[in-house]
Amino acid sequence: MITETNMLRTFGFISVLMLGISLGNAYTDLRRGMTKKSVAAVKTPDVLSSSEYRGFWISFKNGEIEVGREYESMPFLHWKDKDPIHIHYFSFATWTDVIGKWLHSCEGDGEMQGDQPLSPLEYFNAEHKLQNDLMKGYSSQIRPLSNHNESLTVEMGLVVFYMDLRENESVFNVNGFLQIHWKDKRLAWNESHYEGLNILHIPSELIWKPQISLANSIDHTMNYMNAATHVTIMPGGVVLMIVPASFHALCEIDLRNYPWDTQKCSLIFYSYFNGGDRIDINLLYDTNPEYSLTTYKLIKNNQWHAVIDKAERVLTPDEMNYKEYPEIYFTFELKRKSPLFISTLFLPAIVTMIVCLLSLWMPPNCPEKMYMIISNMVVLFMYLAYLNYILPTNLEHQPTVVSFYGGTLLLVTISLLFTVITIRMTRLPKPTGMPYCLKKVIIGPIGTLLGLNWTGILISPTHKPLETLNGIATSFEHSQSSRHNEISSHQPDLEQFVVDSSSTGANMEWMVFALFIDRILFICYSFLFGILLSICF
Repeated sequence: MITETNMLRTFGFISVLMLGISLGNAYTDLRRGMTKKSVAAVKTPDVLSSSEYRGFWISFKNGEIEVGREYESMPFLHWKDKDPIHIHYFSFATWTDVIGKWLHSCEGDGEMQGDQPLSPLEYFNAEHKLQNDLMKGYSSQIRPLSNHNESLTVEMGLVVFYMDLRENESVFNVNGFLQIHWKDKRLAWNESHYEGLNILHIPSELIWKPQISLANSIDHTMNYMNAATHVTIMPGGVVLMIVPASFHALCEIDLRNYPWDTQKCSLIFYSYFNGGDRIDINLLYDTNPEYSLTTYKLIKNNQWHAVIDKAERVLTPDEMNYKEYPEIYFTFELKRKSPLFISTLFLPAIVTMIVCLLSLWMPPNCPEKMYMIISNMVVLFMYLAYLNYILPTNLEHQPTVVSFYGGTLLLVTISLLFTVITIRMTRLPKPTGMPYCLKKVIIGPIGTLLGLNWTGILISPTHKPLETLNGIATSFEHSQSSRHNEISSHQPDLEQFVVDSSSTGANMEWMVFALFIDRILFICYSFLFGILLSICF
């Protein structure tokens, strides 16, 4: 409360300054007159604290009222009275259940003596006195070195709690905190002068901090070093800063071996504005780099498993200004957990291959053969659409599983084409049989190798085709008994060619040729499917 008289009942109060009003210490408000009208209000969330001492300064000069935090020169509230009065009285009070201590030093004209040191009796405790002494004349904009030509060594480590990889966006996410050490000689003290105090915690914004950035961040406006946190200071001036943050870095994704792939991602930290001649960034444990990266508190990820993690320091030359920029690499190798993909991708791939090969063993003139191949094509189309949905489209290399399903679809399409040709070949009447050269191949060693040696009884050894199947059977009945026995032994094989009684001997020969094509395709497809499996899985 600020007044020009102590007779409040007669003249009323002039101004009231209220810190931390509303829910959550949300506002600081300056009210004027008996009407309590607000003349200046600013948002100051959590300006007061129930766990630590908070200091503020108030300045009155020529009608101007300014309020700021202790050790900060810039006020967070400012108001100028258009009709200034002479301030003679100040009254301090706290809210219910709030403890406050008022330290003030005023001259007769009401001006604050901000530069006057506090007496020993006015310090709250030894920590308050130490902080006040360390901050006298301290500049947070100057590197803590007496010789500006020297380089300041900054050591850093990383503690990881959780990591994840979004391959569709090529973003590597890490939740954890940075451990940063450096030495500031201006913050050293003698413990015996401060009741044996050997550690000090102060807000990080009060002191100089190295500007360290994430080089491969997706958002370069993010400044992790300006996070609202505290630093720990030792008597020798060693400063420890813990920076909790979520790091989002770009990562080059290689899905060629999907879903059994391993990705390599890194967090790259460096000081953009300072080369190694000004700030020398090093690992927290230079002799044992693996200790600079801690993952023992890592929460397991359902999709990725870190198989390798390492920390290393790399010097990157800058050709523009002939400097070397030290960079800290925290590298992770993430292996995808893929037991589910065995059932969803690998087994269906095996089934589609088996169905395709089985279709080649069906009779050439069987219409169900085409239905089986078309159903297989639909399944392959659906899986390719599924892979297109779950995988990023801007990949440099195509995943081998996509190549497998695409290659299988191509082979099944070729199989469908040959099926249409063979069905047409066996359904339409043929005036003549196969050429003699084809007959010779089928009834020769190649036909025997393909298991078609029994078809010789359906093929005329001359250029003329055989008669109808019934005629063949009749002629066989009047032939030698040994020939009759040969027909009887191959009766199950012959039944697949019996379509009707009007089937001519020429049609029978072309049906044998269609079967010959299917056997050739079966051998070729078995070989090609084996190659696809070995490459893709």
